[in-house]
Order: sequence, then C-alpha cells, then structure tokens
Amino acid sequence: MKKHIIAILLFICSLVLWIINFHDLPSQLPVHWDFSGHVNNYDSKIQTFIELHVIMIFVYLLPVFTPKIDPRKENYKFFQKSLSFMATGILFIFFLINMSVLFYGLGYNIHIGQMSFLFIGFLFMFLGNYMPHVRSNYFIGVRTPWTLSSENVWKKTHRVSGRLFMVIGLCFLLLYVIPVSNKGMVVIPLIILLVAVPTIYSYIAFKKEMKN
Repeated sequence: MKKHIIAILLFICSLVLWIINFHDLPSQLPVHWDFSGHVNNYDSKIQTFIELHVIMIFVYLLPVFTPKIDPRKENYKFFQKSLSFMATGILFIFFLINMSVLFYGLGYNIHIGQMSFLFIGFLFMFLGNYMPHVRSNYFIGVRTPWTLSSENVWKKTHRVSGRLFMVIGLCFLLLYVIPVSNKGMVVIPLIILLVAVPTIYSYIAFKKEMKN
C-alpha cells in the first residue's frame, strides 16, 4: 500500500480540485495544441474531466498489472523499484497537465502548449535515468526482435537509450526556453531519432553479437 500512496494522493488531489471548481469552468476546455502552442481542439468539460482522470488511472495501473501477465514476469523483480518510480513520474506529469487544463479553464494565464515542452523534457530526462535498469520484458522499454532475443543486446540498447532520452529531454527543455518560430521542424526529427536510434542500434548490436 505504501508504494501506491503518492499515486493515490495525486489522483485524489486532482479529483477534489476538479469537483470543487467544476461549476466555474467554461463549457468547453482545450485538449490539444499545435507545435506553436495554439489550441486546435476542445472538448466539453465533463468529457475532459473523465478523460484526464481515466488516463491517470490507466498510466498507473498498467505497470501494476503487466508483471502478472508478462511471460517474463520473473524479470520484474530486478527492476520493481525503478518501475514504480517511472510509473509515479509519468503519473506526476499527467497530474501537472491535468492541473494546467483546470487552471486554464478557471481563467489563469497558463500557456499549456508551451509548457508541454517543459513537461515532456522533464519526463524524457526522468525516464532516461531509469531506462538502463529495465530488464527484458514484453511491455516496457525498447522491445525490438533483437533486444527480445538477447539479454546482452537488451542491456546495451537500454544504456544507449537512457542517454538518448536524456539528450532529447534536454532538447525539449531548450525548446521551452528558446523562441523557435516553427517548433514542429525540431520536434519531428527528435521523435524520429527517439524511435530510429534504439531500433538501429539494437540490430547492429545483435548482428555483432552473432558474429562473435
């Protein structure tokens, strides 16, 4: 129960603040922003309330239940603490997004689209710190055919991916600080690198291991 206390408190805090202020919110709330930080989609406040809290529940419960159904469930005992920290960190970021939407709806001058770069940057850097601790499994981490085929390739790939997450997280933090007219031209290559580098590296590491 102790390891769930932070998640429970975050959820209850969000729930209570939404319920207290629900009557004062406008009928429509922003739920999506473009790369420039402009709102490009709205939902009703009840739909936004439900969606944001369902996401918080899903984010935290997913790593709670995946070890029970993963064929490699035995590996989770080697990184259970890291997994708990990762889940709580991701949940905290969604809590901040939740609060940003709520206070924006209450009339506070919050630039959520711009702040998303800050949230994403901290999230990537936080996850990058724990990536090397993740052991081979079918739900969490860089799951390519080559990492799942070799424990050694898995470890090497996650060490490299951890550093990559840290660097990309720093890039997102810089995007929050430095004014860039078209941030999409920076974000899209960063996302491509985030996917491509671990995939290509795991393939190369696997081929090298097979040769040896």
